[in-house]
Amino acid sequence: MSFLGSAWDKKSRWAPLVVGLMLVILFAPALGQAVLANLGNLSLFHAAAGDSSAQFDRATRLLEKANLVGKPRIAIYRNLAYAYESLAEPMRLQDAVERGLSMTPSDPLLLYRAGIMYYADGDVDAAVTAWTRAQAGTWFFYRATEYYNQGNTDEALVNLGLAAAIAPHISDPHFLQGTIHERQGRWEEAEVAYRAAVQRNAFLWDTKVAPHVRLATAYARLGYSTYQASGNLEQALESLEMAVKLNSDPWAFMFLCDIYRRAGEPILAIEWGNRAVSQVPNQHWPYYYRGSAYMDAGDYQRAQQDLERALTIAPSYQPARSRLERLSKMLSETSDE
Repeated sequence: MSFLGSAWDKKSRWAPLVVGLMLVILFAPALGQAVLANLGNLSLFHAAAGDSSAQFDRATRLLEKANLVGKPRIAIYRNLAYAYESLAEPMRLQDAVERGLSMTPSDPLLLYRAGIMYYADGDVDAAVTAWTRAQAGTWFFYRATEYYNQGNTDEALVNLGLAAAIAPHISDPHFLQGTIHERQGRWEEAEVAYRAAVQRNAFLWDTKVAPHVRLATAYARLGYSTYQASGNLEQALESLEMAVKLNSDPWAFMFLCDIYRRAGEPILAIEWGNRAVSQVPNQHWPYYYRGSAYMDAGDYQRAQQDLERALTIAPSYQPARSRLERLSKMLSETSDE
């Protein structure tokens, strides 16, 4: 009995080592892969922060080794695709994307990279298909918004076109397209974009504004763009009246003021200008529009008061300054006579 106990004691001393070796054999590939993948991700982070091609190279080597050591993982392919895109290596990017999508065909990040790859090759249809599957429309829209805020309207319009193609039922890209075209004085394009925004208003990405408020603004801008593009007063008024009905939109009041003034109806224009001023008395635009209407109606004193009020609120607003200078010249010529 003592002999058996002694033998068992000797074996039991080796048991932890045997179990430990078995665990190492079992889990070594996964541990090795985790270490290599984490080192690769760390290099990728430093590369992205410093835009270093050497760090990107190191990251790709570590990540490729991680895939060889253990079972290939989708997260590694995502990071490899990002690295190869950053290094401008299209063949390796394609390989990483295809290998990753063969594992998970619906992975949104790899589908997004696939779209970039197709777009770079000039295959816009394939790119849009991939981005649609990735549901990347919002990404392109917010990217366009950033470009717009930076003043880069060309890139903003490119990204808005892609967002509209990826998510054709969404209103937001069309509304921002209309805003850009309007500010550039491209009234026909603005009218088309705002009409598309109105037709799709039930589907919005931007939830900060209530749908009926956004729809009212879109109708107001559609009406103004219609008049500027074609001079069609009836169609313009139809859209503007819808804006007023939906939300008493102050821009609708201002646009109605301006349109009636342009149509030779300064008294009606002043009435709408009064409503605009009562709605937003601390903004310069309603005073500018109403002042312009007073000027056309021959009420130069009130015109001067409104235009000066607009410049008091916004001293750099050039349209009001130009119109006030014109009014001053007219009054000077009248007094000389």
